[in-house]
Amino acid sequence: MDLPGIARSRGHPQRGDKRTLAGHVHSVARTARLGPVSLVGHDIGGQIVYAFLRAFPGVAARAVILNVVIRASRPAAKSSAAPASGILAFTPCRSCRSCWSQGIRGATSISFFDAIAADPARISTDSRAAYAAAYLRADSLRAGFDWYRAFAQDEQDNLRSAATPVPTPVLYVRGDAEAATPEAYLNGLRTAGVTPLEGAVIGHCGHFSPDEQPQALAQVLQDFLRR
Repeated sequence: MDLPGIARSRGHPQRGDKRTLAGHVHSVARTARLGPVSLVGHDIGGQIVYAFLRAFPGVAARAVILNVVIRASRPAAKSSAAPASGILAFTPCRSCRSCWSQGIRGATSISFFDAIAADPARISTDSRAAYAAAYLRADSLRAGFDWYRAFAQDEQDNLRSAATPVPTPVLYVRGDAEAATPEAYLNGLRTAGVTPLEGAVIGHCGHFSPDEQPQALAQVLQDFLRR
């Protein structure tokens, strides 16, 4: 589904926190009378899946979180990844902000696809054009930026629910070319109460598993969701 404000979804949502977005997903499922649903979310979508599991415990039959860090169990130290908690937190100093800004402005071209894919050629020209088109409108860009502006709120929401077990079976997936292996993140999710939890690694894959290795990902999903 197109998230609020993105692609064919028009207007601009008032909030970008993942708990609010999970509420929209729940409303769609309820309005469409889908019954027990299985949720699959990539990147920000994976964060929304996690928020759904917290906000609506037991509603989803199964859930899959792809290629993303969940701000899950406890605050992380500044400027570091905290594998034990499954949280990634980065607070740049003023100099870092300046360097980052200058680097972006001085770049001749910017492509996150090329930077964090195992093989950028696997992300087709048509796919890149479709993703770019989804964010062409000002409202779409603002909605997308709001997801990141809400990270601090997301972390607080997740912390408040971390002591409550998640009854839904969850699969956590990463690519083998991503910066970290799944084990640290799986441990963090277990610490946060996600106990029916499995992990999977997609070979020859970076951050964009649906585009880089669609067949391998489809097989992993089928194996998990059809049980």
